[in-house]
Amino acid sequence: MFFDMSSFVPTETVSIYTALNKYYFVLRNNTHEYYRLLKIEIDETHYDEPVVVDDGVFYDDYEYHRLISDISSSYVKFGGLIQIVSKSPGVIGFVKFTKGYYVSVIIDYKIVALVGGHYIHHIEKAKLIPLFKKNETCPKEERNVYVILIARRSRVFAGVRFMKRGVNEKGYVANDVETEQIIHTMDTTSFDLPYLGKNSNPSYTSFVQHRGSIPLFWSQDTSAMNPKPPIEREEFTECINYLNKVIDERNKLLYIRWDMSRAKNNREDDVLEILEEIAEESLSLTGFFHNGPELYTNFVKHKNMFDAQIKEFKKDPSSSATFEFDEPIKRNHKQFQNGVVRSNCIDCLDRTNTAQYIIGKVAAAHQLYALGLINEPYLAFDTDAIFMLEAMYHDLGDTIALQYGGSELVNTVKTYRNNNNWTSHSRDMIVSIKRYYSNSFVDAERQNAITMFLEKSDSTQNDDINDIIIDADDPFHSNDIALGFLKNA
Repeated sequence: MFFDMSSFVPTETVSIYTALNKYYFVLRNNTHEYYRLLKIEIDETHYDEPVVVDDGVFYDDYEYHRLISDISSSYVKFGGLIQIVSKSPGVIGFVKFTKGYYVSVIIDYKIVALVGGHYIHHIEKAKLIPLFKKNETCPKEERNVYVILIARRSRVFAGVRFMKRGVNEKGYVANDVETEQIIHTMDTTSFDLPYLGKNSNPSYTSFVQHRGSIPLFWSQDTSAMNPKPPIEREEFTECINYLNKVIDERNKLLYIRWDMSRAKNNREDDVLEILEEIAEESLSLTGFFHNGPELYTNFVKHKNMFDAQIKEFKKDPSSSATFEFDEPIKRNHKQFQNGVVRSNCIDCLDRTNTAQYIIGKVAAAHQLYALGLINEPYLAFDTDAIFMLEAMYHDLGDTIALQYGGSELVNTVKTYRNNNNWTSHSRDMIVSIKRYYSNSFVDAERQNAITMFLEKSDSTQNDDINDIIIDADDPFHSNDIALGFLKNA
């Protein structure tokens, strides 16, 4: 099986790589000015025809090396990307025998004539290479994945639950915490790759979310066991609407008004499922940080999905009247997070921590997918990765709750599962009593200690220059006691 050799250009060479049942044919010119890529996927049963994908892109030297690096990292656990042909002068064609497909590549040639300014080449040596795998199991290679959860608590307007609520006159809120979720592999430990420059390692991803007290002026009575603070949702909605009037369209605030506590009491609502839907919508707007280009394998998946949609649309255009023909374009640069999700319940402790865990769960799936570690951007609750992530967010929530509320988390993720039991309820009740005791009898002393520590800290030496006042609020927040103590110290 031969093709017309009149188009053969001796200044171009072909290399072939393989991984699993996929073969990548790379055409390059000898001056490294451009590269072309052809992917062939062979059906292991050999009943179906090979799937041939030509992305139609001309890559430069930099883009080519990133591309090969991306593809190789996607197959590390399956043995990696293996080169089976290096710099062949050309491909003669393909042939199918009883065991499967073969490709015939040129190993050596010589020029035998010159006609009309065109060289005539004689193939001296060719080689038949099988495009199928033998029936053998491939040893799995594990990749270490590192998950880091960092919580950065603001030192401005800091304190304990009933002493610091809402927002102060400078616009700083209580219990202000920024959480960053970093997921990366250790294929290369450095942030830099030798052939791509500074901060070029694509194995790092990050997602940032935020929590903080409701940004309104409000307080809460401590004389009752379960007092309800006088917060009107309409007031908060009015604030959002007012701010959006002076913010450009691209940066407007999107406020999702949803009562998690009320949904929990409604047996028809699956709280965690609703949170996942909100998280997916939010992530589609903000994105996340990926320190590298899109993996080629992920781009091919998106392109195949697009082609399938086009095919279905052509069969029945009336069934997809709203279908938008946005053909996917491979991202060849870093991806940045463009926005942040802010969550809050009354105290930004229990329900907020559950919400942030679900958002982190959804983000983790997209981060792992971007790194080529899973086949789709979704992780079920009953997976080891999610069990680990849940434990990390639980520890983070306990730490924040102890600092701000005086106890561990009252309501955890288990509280919102449909299969929660009386053990969970009993534990929540005991922690609620512990928190009430701390808020009623210990918080004033703890607030004094926190204020004294922050106002005496070396980290505040530039606050006067930056016009930052640690406790710019009224006497309701008990700071007059702490300030009086400091003046006498």
